[in-house]
Amino acid sequence: MHILSKIFVVFAAVLSILLAGLTMAFAVNADRIKADYANEQSRRQAAVDALASTESGFSSERNRLQQQLADLNNSLAAKESEIRELQTSNAREISAKREAMSQRDEVSNKTKVLEETARTQSKLIDGYRTEVTSLRDNEIQFRRRELELEDRINDLESRREVLEQTLRSLQEQLTEVKNSLAAAQGGVSTSASGEATSTFVDNGPMITARVESVEKDPSSGAIFARINAGSNDRIRNNMQMYIGRGDEFIGHLVITQTDLNYSIGRIDTLGRKVDVKSGDTVLSRIK
Repeated sequence: MHILSKIFVVFAAVLSILLAGLTMAFAVNADRIKADYANEQSRRQAAVDALASTESGFSSERNRLQQQLADLNNSLAAKESEIRELQTSNAREISAKREAMSQRDEVSNKTKVLEETARTQSKLIDGYRTEVTSLRDNEIQFRRRELELEDRINDLESRREVLEQTLRSLQEQLTEVKNSLAAAQGGVSTSASGEATSTFVDNGPMITARVESVEKDPSSGAIFARINAGSNDRIRNNMQMYIGRGDEFIGHLVITQTDLNYSIGRIDTLGRKVDVKSGDTVLSRIK
């Protein structure tokens, strides 16, 4: 037999002895090992249950603490917001205080200015009182002189009106004399007052006038015209004049009322349908 085989056989024998010993030891300790393993399994399960219970409690505590932390954060945010509001309010109050102090200083300055103004105005009022008193006295004197002048002016005005009436009367008398003279020269019969008693045509120098207005008499239906010439222009009652517009003959105008500077006469269109208008020409005779 080879040496290696011998060695292997020896090793196998030794190993067999060892294995037998181990088998015996295992057989002796197997029940104890199983019991220990079962105990270890029980302790492990108990540890797992304890860990699960601990984790559940930890989770509840963590949730409680997180909720408490959230509440504290909310409370902190509310406090911070309240602090900001208080700071803003404090800043407003400080600004209002400064503004009030500024207004107080301004009112104090204005009060001083008003006091000085009041003193100045008092002096001015005293001066004005003296001046007004003097002006009142002067005005009273002026009013007296004015009343005296008004009385004198009224007297002169009365005299002027009397003189104007006298002059007007003299002018009317002069006009009547002229009319009487012209009527006598023209062979027109006149009344005692110098007025013509029938319609006539003036043979003297040409008289030219303009129609100022035209009106209709509602009672008689006659149409009257006012012209801008009167007794100062030798126009007399019952004088027949001629109305024209350009080269067109419109009708007759028989004078019914005269004044110094205007006359009124009745329009006769000789049955034609024509209208007399303001601005038409009035002649004492046809050229």
